[in-house]
Amino acid sequence: RLHQRAERIMQLIRQKNVVCKGDRIALVYRKYEMLDFVGSLFGCFYAGMCAVPIVAGDSYSELVHILNSTGALLVLTTELNIRALNRDLQQSSLSKLWPSSVAWVRTDHLGGPIMSSTNMGSSTPAAGPASAPYSASPDDGTGIQLLPTDVAYIEFSKSPNGELKGVQVTHGAIMTQNITWVMSVGLLGVGRVPIKTTEHHQSELTADDAAVL
Repeated sequence: RLHQRAERIMQLIRQKNVVCKGDRIALVYRKYEMLDFVGSLFGCFYAGMCAVPIVAGDSYSELVHILNSTGALLVLTTELNIRALNRDLQQSSLSKLWPSSVAWVRTDHLGGPIMSSTNMGSSTPAAGPASAPYSASPDDGTGIQLLPTDVAYIEFSKSPNGELKGVQVTHGAIMTQNITWVMSVGLLGVGRVPIKTTEHHQSELTADDAAVL
């Protein structure tokens, strides 16, 4: 079911003309919307996109900052978050700074109408970072050619002084962590093996730097 959901979300992404490998897509979900988040995360992976997870309900100013600094072309979220956002923007001066060109797509009702965007302007995606186009889907025999150095997602957190920082995590780093965990708990039919990794593909950047990566 996760695979089917991720494939459907991949198609949603392509329907919005986000078709360049490595483009950034924000995932705005509440902490209890984990199933929606995981489906969207894998949908981004299937489409060859870079996910930018954001916790819904956090500061709107920080949300705007992350969307602008990463150059996100699309936001995947739920209908609840879209309604809350529209309501709050109507009552806030933040609407003047809101990136109205970024479309918001709900993923919690994939069987019915799927598109719902903020009313803060056009839903046409803005231009993003230059990257290589692709046309393959996971089940057509070719698939997306992801390299270990391709960035899978950018995770933002606050430093002790309150500065937002983003950490880029590559697909190679994810696979290394998964293999390390599987071997360390003995799931391969062997005893627990302590693993030391000497190479990883993570890099730290400030939110201001993310736009140029």
